[in-house]
Amino acid sequence: MSAVWTVVTVCLLAALTPVARAVQVTECSLPASGVFVSISPELEIVEDQKLRPLAVSWFGINAQKGDYLELVHSETGAVFINLTMYELEPDGWVESNATWDGSLIPNNLEGPAEPCFPYQAKYIRDGNALYSSCLILRPYWMREQRTDLSGTRLSKVVIPGTHDAGATSYFSSTAAENLVGRWTFTQDESLWQVLLFGARYLDMRISYYNNTQDKFYVNHGEIIIAPLRRYVDDVVKFMYQTDEIVIFDIHELVHGFSDQPERHEELIAFLESSFGSHMAPRSLGPDPTLGELWSINRRLIVTYPSNELYDSQYLWHTVHHLWGNVNTIEDLEAFLYTGISEQVNRGSLWSSMAQFTPSPMDVVLNKWGGLRGAAMQTNFPVTNWFRQDWWDEVNIIAMDFLPFSDVIFVAVEANKLRALCHENRRSVT
Repeated sequence: MSAVWTVVTVCLLAALTPVARAVQVTECSLPASGVFVSISPELEIVEDQKLRPLAVSWFGINAQKGDYLELVHSETGAVFINLTMYELEPDGWVESNATWDGSLIPNNLEGPAEPCFPYQAKYIRDGNALYSSCLILRPYWMREQRTDLSGTRLSKVVIPGTHDAGATSYFSSTAAENLVGRWTFTQDESLWQVLLFGARYLDMRISYYNNTQDKFYVNHGEIIIAPLRRYVDDVVKFMYQTDEIVIFDIHELVHGFSDQPERHEELIAFLESSFGSHMAPRSLGPDPTLGELWSINRRLIVTYPSNELYDSQYLWHTVHHLWGNVNTIEDLEAFLYTGISEQVNRGSLWSSMAQFTPSPMDVVLNKWGGLRGAAMQTNFPVTNWFRQDWWDEVNIIAMDFLPFSDVIFVAVEANKLRALCHENRRSVT
């Protein structure tokens, strides 16, 4: 399970949040070159175990003779990648023969604030590491920027997130790669895990079934994934253990709610009783500062896609979704290029839905091999667009298979850069 990918016209590697990187700001732009580690969405199931390779990405590097890229285990010294870089493109990524071990993600937060996993990528030139990075968790990135973010309105914060966050293979191994699974699952992590990686926006789809023990389920379309309570429990656990701000965006009520006001009442009661004092009141909206949420310690924004939201003071209007409904990389770029500039001053939460929408024919023809293959087409250039062009404009970035992108690193560093550059601009004027 090894592949090398390079790109000539659109250059950036998908990568997770591997951020043991020193970022030196010399101008108002994010780093133009570097390396990072990610978790590929490519999947192999062996004895009910989901195996995904680690990948290393490089961007903006003009290789010289003798340059090489390596991925090593920082504790054992095992080498998973040793790639000669000369004559490769400045931007690309390579899969390793190391597989991701999801059990490394802790069940509770203890120890270092940003622990590196024992996988380190290095770009070596003349015996020295020109660039290096590790795979890392980001459970506290908002808290760590609290001084700069407190006065910032939510719509002016770069917020990484997951498209169809509940459509995860976490609850199922055998179904992950059958025909339905290939076009159903958009993530592999639980909400707890993806929040630890750094996501702060969760795009959710909920249904009601009256002939099951659990009435509320999370769906992708008509496909049932798992009971809603499992997802809610993960969010509550994260809220208790951190000071982060999270958006639980109920994007759609898929099934069982039409002309059923009592079911809305039941769902709202469940949300309020489960999330409790974490829920931020709608009266703070539509665009509070992060400091306003921190000051009352109500840091969970729950949206609701129906007028029944007015039955609760703790439900917000849904996030505006910038959705291209496209299935080519050229159309996705064109749509986002136009759409993002139109939303910059919206004054409420809005998300860039940065993934393909497969057509029925795409599914019939098994285009990309499913949604995993689609992410392997999109996450690479999409991260580059946000890093290079849209870091100072975007609000929420919603991705499929988020750990196969560098979006969390881009978001964290973009928020730092916005604060610094905007302060510098005020000083000049």
